[in-house]
Amino acid sequence: MHADQPALPGDATAPKRPLRIAIAVDELFGRVRGGGGQGRVIVNLIRQLAALDRHNHFILFAARPIREIPPALSELPPNFSWLQLPCRPREWLYFAWHLVRRPFLERFAGPLDVVHATSTSSVPAVHRARLVVTVHDLVWWRYPEGLNWAGRFVHRTGLRIAAREGARLAAVSEFTRSEVLAYFDGRLPPDRVTVIPNGIDPDFGQTGEPSAAPPRERFGLSGPYVMTVGTVEPRKNLHRLVEAYGRLPASLRQDHPLVIVGPKGWKVDTANAAFTDPVPGRIVWTGYLADTELRALLEGASLFVYPSLYEGFGLPILEAMQCGIPVVTSRAAAMPEVAGNAAMLIDPLDPGELAATITLALTDTERSRWLSEHGCKRVLNFTLRASVVAYHTLYQSATQPMT
Repeated sequence: MHADQPALPGDATAPKRPLRIAIAVDELFGRVRGGGGQGRVIVNLIRQLAALDRHNHFILFAARPIREIPPALSELPPNFSWLQLPCRPREWLYFAWHLVRRPFLERFAGPLDVVHATSTSSVPAVHRARLVVTVHDLVWWRYPEGLNWAGRFVHRTGLRIAAREGARLAAVSEFTRSEVLAYFDGRLPPDRVTVIPNGIDPDFGQTGEPSAAPPRERFGLSGPYVMTVGTVEPRKNLHRLVEAYGRLPASLRQDHPLVIVGPKGWKVDTANAAFTDPVPGRIVWTGYLADTELRALLEGASLFVYPSLYEGFGLPILEAMQCGIPVVTSRAAAMPEVAGNAAMLIDPLDPGELAATITLALTDTERSRWLSEHGCKRVLNFTLRASVVAYHTLYQSATQPMT
């Protein structure tokens, strides 16, 4: 353990009484299979807590039906347990459940010290427990067309409840922290908002069941290709990516198919237009892929492009860098903060600039090599252990009165 890292329970400095900490895992069982990027963050948090903390007791709770526990969480130590709250199978009833904020969580979980709402969409009612709430972004405020009205209501209400009840807020980036403080416009003390960047799993995509056929073979990818990842929805800006791809020189399009990896999301009918409009070149939409297949595709890509309009963090940027792939991403929201100087930045609203940057990245070998090398170094600033230790410290501080 580094000297600047706080001790974990189980060390000599750990408190004698184990804390009872409840963690919301609703995102793992929602409409998007696996919970998307937020689901991956939750899985990584729980796996790392299980590896580092055998002292406290963790209750993983969900109001959505827990139909199938993710394989990565199937073998947790005895100090972890699952709790199925009374749930509603239909999405609109799940929304109604949020509308009344659910009965007090302690009614089902027993006495609790800390409740970690891993999203502003999953803030439960609590009695004596202290709230820790992760804020991934404020897309519902800055980019309201990126969510339906129910999503906007749930996230807005969750954040307001967290602020009103004295929750410790964990923003996933400095950008998101600034968004939270701007939203409350001086009505929220800045010391209530801590920045805890997402960490990247060093074993991302290297464990799990191998697919029957390698993904490159299954999707007919025998040569180089350009790749993007994300839930297919308007905010991911796929229509401009496809337009930019259509502007590439014919030789590049012929040699580099555009591979889009991601499950269907909000307004998928609108997003589908990106795949049906006639565009010269080959576009492959894989749909959802397991992490092992996602990593296999990343490792074979010539370039990773992430032109999202708004992100509170942007974990796929780091996943691509970890695989040694040069990255092009947006000069917007939290993406420059995550990418640092290890990516080429573009205006996500300008397909012409995006096309020119993709062309440069694919044709300038020295630049691509430099981006790959610096991307691998950039990932080292976002370790999973550092993220989880920071959350652990926040759990401990949440039990203490604010100064």
